[in-house]
Amino acid sequence: MRAKFHRRILYASIGMISSLIGNSDAFPILRQWDFFNHAGVCPLPRVAADALRKYAQQAEEMAYIETGCIGILKSCELWPAN
Repeated sequence: MRAKFHRRILYASIGMISSLIGNSDAFPILRQWDFFNHAGVCPLPRVAADALRKYAQQAEEMAYIETGCIGILKSCELWPAN
């Protein structure tokens, strides 16, 4: 049963990865360059770049005050220090 579950996860992951190969919407650099990925260095996918831009804007304009991050930080205070 467990092997069947892991096999389904593997097949789903392969399908998800396959949809990104050569996808210029996900990797805008592919519109201008033939990019051969390497495990150590690669272009950022659009979703990662969007998340970084959003984080940078929030850090610049609101710090952690109005971003919702304060709730996450406060919940961390409740964790035991093991």
